[in-house]
Amino acid sequence: MKKLLLALFTLFVFAFGAKAQDVGITSVISPVSGCCVGMDTVRLYLYNYSAFPIGGNFTITYTVNGGAPISETILTSIGPSASYLFGFNQQWNFACQGTYNVCCNVQFPGDVNPANNNFCVTIVSDTFVVAGTVSGPPVVCASANSGVMVLSGNNKNDSLLWQMSVDGTNWINTMNDSSSYQFSNIGQTMYYQVFVDGGYCPDGTSSVHTIFVDSPPVGGSITSNMNVCSGNNSAQLNLIGSAGDTIYWAASTGGGPYVPFVNDTTIFVFNNITQTTQYQAYVANGVCPFVPSGIVTVLVDPPTIPGTVVGGATVCQGVNSGSMGLISSSGNINGWIYSSNNGATWQTSGNTTSSFNYLNISSSTIYCAIVQSTGCPADTSVCDTVFITPLPIANAGVDDTIIIFDQTQLFGTGGVFYAWTPAGSLSDPTIADPIANPTTTTTYTLTVSDAFGCFGTDQVTIFVIDTTTPPMPNTIIIANYMSLNGDGLNDVWNIMNIEYFPENEVTVFNNQGMVVYEKSTYDNSWDGKFNGDQLPDGSYFYVVNLTKLGQKTKGVLTITSK
Repeated sequence: MKKLLLALFTLFVFAFGAKAQDVGITSVISPVSGCCVGMDTVRLYLYNYSAFPIGGNFTITYTVNGGAPISETILTSIGPSASYLFGFNQQWNFACQGTYNVCCNVQFPGDVNPANNNFCVTIVSDTFVVAGTVSGPPVVCASANSGVMVLSGNNKNDSLLWQMSVDGTNWINTMNDSSSYQFSNIGQTMYYQVFVDGGYCPDGTSSVHTIFVDSPPVGGSITSNMNVCSGNNSAQLNLIGSAGDTIYWAASTGGGPYVPFVNDTTIFVFNNITQTTQYQAYVANGVCPFVPSGIVTVLVDPPTIPGTVVGGATVCQGVNSGSMGLISSSGNINGWIYSSNNGATWQTSGNTTSSFNYLNISSSTIYCAIVQSTGCPADTSVCDTVFITPLPIANAGVDDTIIIFDQTQLFGTGGVFYAWTPAGSLSDPTIADPIANPTTTTTYTLTVSDAFGCFGTDQVTIFVIDTTTPPMPNTIIIANYMSLNGDGLNDVWNIMNIEYFPENEVTVFNNQGMVVYEKSTYDNSWDGKFNGDQLPDGSYFYVVNLTKLGQKTKGVLTITSK
């Protein structure tokens, strides 16, 4: 049978060998790029570009990356314009990981066109992804943070993509495709991983790196500023409103640097400090930097020195004024106390100044100041007393009546020193019993005083009967009508003889009882106006009181504008 086939093949070659022949390679169908291609067969298609069948020995060769060629020969025939699939018996190991340039060649005796005898392909034999491990800071502070995470231990760097998540489940792609990631100012716990493109192999993701976020500490405040007494003090300071762990406290005296001391609680008790001191605490949380609390100041005040009240004196009963003063004290004046019953009971005053004014006191009074250096116990000053001497009782004598141009003697008593006024009609106004010769009725005022300057007054009147002038009328005549029309008649309210009774009071009421006019020592000048406006027409009621005589006259006054 083999001999028959060989004869037919020889006949075929003899029949067609003398004609033009053209064979080439149209494609290489394996290997193809993939994940760890490994051992594979190089397969290709031969193509007969001739218009008639060709046959015989075809020598086919392939090389990988320009290495030693692998050749195989086949005896076959290919029909006109037909393809022939050929696979090499000798496989090649396209191991992970690599890029391979596979070039194939066909040789056939009598081939007239060697240009299509070669065909090259490049394939990638990808390796399985080792996504690697992400490392970076495990904890940051939320207030201000930055850092770098690094992907290591991975076997692919050309197709990376960082992803982040707030819950470790739902991932968001970033724009970062490098092997490191710079983060900054994250405000909550975040999860990071790197997506690695597997190429022809399955994709992979790195380990998840979690960055926990510590809240910034809050320093809070210390309650509260206070004053204490030097060398004898103790108080508790409390740190409030802080968030985090108290690490230590610090103190500063005299404006100097803060010196830390061991105390990791929110409470500090000081004892018997002797100079003003400022305290603050320092608070931390996780990796966040320490922050200081507010500063509290403990002012150390010197001990109270109550001092001495000065200004005591002897003054006149009920007619006096003066000022008490506090000297040689140290501290704040909380107030004054005083007693008018020799200390049996005390009254208080809110006066916080160094002086205390008194006015017209009637009893001897002790005055003291209450002094307190802030933070120290209060103390009472040395006190001082204002003594009261009774007022002298003046007696100017009894009233008298003389005929004009006569004289009389005044008899005053009650004092050490005397002073009479008016002095013009007296023989000596500085003695107790001067001679008086007034020409008109005169009231004399006597002022007597004692050795302390206290004084009292009294009056005496000397009535003078003037026999040189006509007798004074004994009554007044009151007009009961006013016509306010500007004609010069009855334009003012006229009371005849009122000038003889200067000690008078007049009052006018409307019919509702409201006072529309009143005046002492009336002089016939009222023009019927009230508050600058003319009163309306009508009847008004009046009362005229001659006070010296004790005589009152009432009546009705008619006012008209006609």
